[in-house]
Amino acid sequence: MMIRNVLGFILLAGILSACQSGFAPVSGAANNTQASSSNPPSPASIVVDQSKAHKMLLDLSSQLSVKANAGLFALTPTQIANLISQIEAELAAAHLSSSNDLNLILPILMAGASSAIGGLNLSSVTDISSLLSSIANSYLASALKLSSGQISLAQIESLAASLFANLSKSGVAQSDLSSLANSVMSLLLGDIASTGLASIGPALESIVQSIASGAITGLGKSGISSDLLNSILNDLGAGGFSGISNLINSLSGKGLASTLESLLKAFAAGSNSGLSNIIGILASGGSSSQILNQLLMSLLGGMSGAANNSGSPQNAISLIASFIEMLIVNGVLKI
Repeated sequence: MMIRNVLGFILLAGILSACQSGFAPVSGAANNTQASSSNPPSPASIVVDQSKAHKMLLDLSSQLSVKANAGLFALTPTQIANLISQIEAELAAAHLSSSNDLNLILPILMAGASSAIGGLNLSSVTDISSLLSSIANSYLASALKLSSGQISLAQIESLAASLFANLSKSGVAQSDLSSLANSVMSLLLGDIASTGLASIGPALESIVQSIASGAITGLGKSGISSDLLNSILNDLGAGGFSGISNLINSLSGKGLASTLESLLKAFAAGSNSGLSNIIGILASGGSSSQILNQLLMSLLGGMSGAANNSGSPQNAISLIASFIEMLIVNGVLKI
């Protein structure tokens, strides 16, 4: 009897021990589940968009906020946020939200900015041109930084083409396009030094030539008539002269090898290149050489007019006159 009781006690103790060991892991798993659901993911597990597209928008948002706080733009934080969101939407629509290809994202970023500015309902050409040129130069500065100073002339030209092709989307009337083109070109060129391009980018003459070529190519592909383009080019030429003059002044005393003469020649050469890119679109059955001459003379006329209104016009006017003569001698212009 005593042996039976002892065996029963041992059997009961074994069952209790087995039950305890069986439930312990379940209790531990429950505790682990609760802990994992209450703790946030570690910082290392959070994916941060490090793409060039994303970084350029961050740079732009920061630049616009700084300038708005300094009173250079009459933009609220909400307007800046909305502008950035609309540009992000343009990138998403083009499937470039996380792209690192500057060749693809630069024109989309610029086109998105023009459309976004149009949605702000700004009242003056001055405000719109200031914002457009600042955004373009912000993109150039970011691209230069993200490419380790290796931004290409084709990328600069592509940005300029997108900027001027989309001027009409920025909220101005068609009658104000000439004035807008003048102001944007002047501000864009005049502030090139702020992008860093003047010191570590391609040669300054090449930059100016690429911007001029891109601007006219963009205008020609925007759908405007040759008559309207003729009017716009006169103002664009004037804006080119004033922008180059301001650029020279901003770099004075900094060992700049470029001169007013070399940069004006680069601007005219780029303009001629841009016109050559679009003359097939504009001619539409007419004489392409005649239209090309007319448009180029309109642009050079704008440059001469701006030179005449400048503080020291004689040298600039004689320079432009000699350049026109050179174009005639080389057969580019036929009078």
